[in-house]
Amino acid sequence: MVHVQISSPKWFFGLDGSFELIAAVITLIVAIAAWKIWRMTKERRHGWFSLAFIFLSAGMAARGIADLVIEKVVTCAPALREALPAAPGMTRTAFVFIAGYLSNILFTLVAFIILVCLAFRIRDKAIALLLFLLVIPTLMISASYFLSYYWLSMILLAFIAFGHYRHCRETKKGKTVTMAFIFLGLAQVQFMLSAVNALTPFVKDIVYVTAHSTQILGFLMILLAFIKTILK
Repeated sequence: MVHVQISSPKWFFGLDGSFELIAAVITLIVAIAAWKIWRMTKERRHGWFSLAFIFLSAGMAARGIADLVIEKVVTCAPALREALPAAPGMTRTAFVFIAGYLSNILFTLVAFIILVCLAFRIRDKAIALLLFLLVIPTLMISASYFLSYYWLSMILLAFIAFGHYRHCRETKKGKTVTMAFIFLGLAQVQFMLSAVNALTPFVKDIVYVTAHSTQILGFLMILLAFIKTILK
């Protein structure tokens, strides 16, 4: 039977779900802002950017809700465990955990692939499909979904940041967005380090918490950039 293994520090248990829901709200606002810019400019890239952040928001919400539900069941109301959905071979909390985290992983990777295509002005649908077929199955056959997810996310975000850096160097615009994606990539590195057994539990806990903070900062920087664009 599959059981849930909680990776969050005990003193941060539940707060990580709140951080993820905050990230979900921020990314949703970014999606709305990008959609408004698309309505004003009719530039398709803003519409795709909006769609990418809708996927990001959905992924963050799925993970945040799963974390908060598990936290409430484990610490506050164990009797509610029987009210959770179940699947053969899994505990009820494991099913909620896996459903929330797999949704987060898939939605987020789809969003990052869209953002890679935007950063490098990829218009060929065959190349975009190739990215999907390389990234998603690679994750599915991995021995560790989480490490593979953070590794793939780090690589995709590095390319996204590089694409925006090249555009920034050519146009002298977009420094905030470029830095934002660097911070988001750094957050993935921190999440990976928090799972490294060679580190002490204290260091792993601190890195895990700072990863959430770095991620929120990256999303806020993107939101700030879009707000500035709308107000111009």
